[in-house]
Amino acid sequence: TTHGVLYNHPAAIGACPSGWKLPTDAEQHILDSYLATGACDPNRNNAWGCDPAGTALKSGGSSGFNALMSGYRSTDGSFYYVGSNTYFWSSSEGGAGAWNRYLTTSFSTVARYTNSKAGGFSVRCLLE
Repeated sequence: TTHGVLYNHPAAIGACPSGWKLPTDAEQHILDSYLATGACDPNRNNAWGCDPAGTALKSGGSSGFNALMSGYRSTDGSFYYVGSNTYFWSSSEGGAGAWNRYLTTSFSTVARYTNSKAGGFSVRCLLE
């Protein structure tokens, strides 16, 4: 009840209510770069960047977004990192997986990664 639902990628595509959508990787970068004060490479591949956007997005951060550290569900159904990390799907595919953003309590930056579409992550919906 605290962390909501973790969706696999196919379910995440349809998770947003009518009039809303799952952001693309490029739309996620717009948020990262808006909140960053330093370098924010839109093409970073499985890497951290965009300091201090991660801090701004977390609960109590300056953005007002208040991301909860909901962890993720692995492809075997196990849950990991609840309370310390969170992952948000994008609608953009990357190789055999899909792009996501990753926050952790340990860093002030935002990671951009591709992960298996079978894993369970949170969603952030944008107004269409």
